[in-house]
Amino acid sequence: FPSFETKEETYACKGEDILDVFCQRTNMDETIHVKGVTIIHNHSAGLLLVLKDISKIRKLEQGKAKAKYKSLLIASASHELRTPLNGIIGTLELLESEVTRDGEKFLQIALT
Repeated sequence: FPSFETKEETYACKGEDILDVFCQRTNMDETIHVKGVTIIHNHSAGLLLVLKDISKIRKLEQGKAKAKYKSLLIASASHELRTPLNGIIGTLELLESEVTRDGEKFLQIALT
């Protein structure tokens, strides 16, 4: 029988106990969501369980989270690089009006 790590929550709702469990199969990418509720009808008690394999949903969520963080990292790195480079280019453009003939060649190389 496969082993599962579980995260269990039990709470009461309108006098009924509701069981809400997420089971993650160890060493696998399988997640099962188990919901249960106790039912009392005509002095008989029962338990209704609903099991749902949410492995694909979890993988999609993880993929979206990875894409989001990758996008944030690229945006941040891009900003961190552009800001000082814009300062350097601006300074070089200011120097264009004051550069000597000897330095003009080097300035053009730096600007291209």
